[in-house]
Amino acid sequence: MTGMQRLVMPRPVPTFTDSLVTLRAPVSAGDATDYFEMNADPEMHVWTGNAVLDSAADAEAELENYLAMDDVSTWMIIDNPSSRVIGRFFLTLATTDDGRRVVGEGNRIARPFWRKGHNRAARALMFWL
Repeated sequence: MTGMQRLVMPRPVPTFTDSLVTLRAPVSAGDATDYFEMNADPEMHVWTGNAVLDSAADAEAELENYLAMDDVSTWMIIDNPSSRVIGRFFLTLATTDDGRRVVGEGNRIARPFWRKGHNRAARALMFWL
């Protein structure tokens, strides 16, 4: 495999829900505070290489950046019992030079929700509906 061409992802992203989480499109200004609080934890960035965001304005700008990417579909992960943003999920789709399709995905969940089933539920909504 020598190269990949990322494909344009469909808009708007659909909303998926189960009893524990909802995946929905980001609302940059409306989600900025929860997204900033989630990303303020340095442990969130140990495995991603991302930096801790400095402010809710930086969180809003990052969400705007995700919304502007036509080759990435982004969802906010909502904890249904609290109705708070607790994470982010994204998908990309690419075609390799030899014609194969490749899916890329990434997500993060706020530390208070680690090992409580939220990530499993989000992935199940995305891949096993």
